[in-house]
Amino acid sequence: MASVAAVCEDTPRAAGRGKEAELTRRRGDGQRLRAGQEMHEVVASMDIGNALRILLPRTWILIASGAVAGVAALLASGLLPMTFESHATLIVGQSSGAPPVAYEDLLSAQILATTYAELSTTTPILSAARDRSGLSISINELRGHVRVEAVRNSPLVVVTTEFPTAGEAAVVANAVAQATAAIGASDTNSLQISVVDPAQPADEPTSPHPVMNAAMAGAVGVIVSAALVLLTFGSSRRPSIVGATAEGGDRLSAFGEAR
Repeated sequence: MASVAAVCEDTPRAAGRGKEAELTRRRGDGQRLRAGQEMHEVVASMDIGNALRILLPRTWILIASGAVAGVAALLASGLLPMTFESHATLIVGQSSGAPPVAYEDLLSAQILATTYAELSTTTPILSAARDRSGLSISINELRGHVRVEAVRNSPLVVVTTEFPTAGEAAVVANAVAQATAAIGASDTNSLQISVVDPAQPADEPTSPHPVMNAAMAGAVGVIVSAALVLLTFGSSRRPSIVGATAEGGDRLSAFGEAR
């Protein structure tokens, strides 16, 4: 970005004579510099017009940068391991699995749902779920694949599992839900927990998302390359004030381009 001081310093050489320069403001994006009988046009800031004049002739750089970044992200996404999610839903209610009707029972069910959600990730529940699903991993490792949450203001508990295969995620989610329901079945309380929506294998992985990753990387590549082009070609040219005389003629911007 050109400074007015730098432009004034170059005025005698640009005007061809060592006369005192007079800087006057004008309407628009720049200023006028008077040296003797000559009026020189100075653009002291990088506006949208100047940026477009720099970027448009170099559009191929932006396109190439975006394409390279997008392809790189697409290839990187293909190397990442796939992850599948599966969900099993339990409900705290009557022994038949019906939700509680009375207001007091509903409040009690919400409290119990939170309690069951906490119990679902304890060692006894996860150990029983591991035996049901036939996994050969440690309890701590299994705990890292399981997330159990009580739905706010409801008697529902949702078990979510993440595994490299859809079938494995569904099997483990159902195993954790059944182990939790088994604990609730031994409770003498009238409100018990039961599985109302077993987990099903997911059709598509939850991650990675190659197309989305490629699109985002391409957009970032275009933005970064545009900034580098403006920085490189916008600052490499010293401001020029060789412009029109008082009678008219060509005007040059602060970046040495005809206006």
